[in-house]
Amino acid sequence: MVQTNFKTANQLLREGKLDDAVAAYREAIALNPGFSHTHHNLGEALVKVGRIDEAIAAFGQAVAIKDRGTAVQVFFCFLLRY
Repeated sequence: MVQTNFKTANQLLREGKLDDAVAAYREAIALNPGFSHTHHNLGEALVKVGRIDEAIAAFGQAVAIKDRGTAVQVFFCFLLRY
């Protein structure tokens, strides 16, 4: 179920259904809060809808769960300066 929610959210994001993607990522996080990829992708969706403060929190959570590498850290730092 968790993987399905994550895949559904990713598909919604690709289709540009951003509000639906945000909701689906939040559902996936509720089921499995320790999966950093979901927090990261939620952050991407939130940036696209202009909810920068929430995106910062989502990226921060992704980094806190698991260091996903330089790209996430650079993007996170960029948002903190935004």
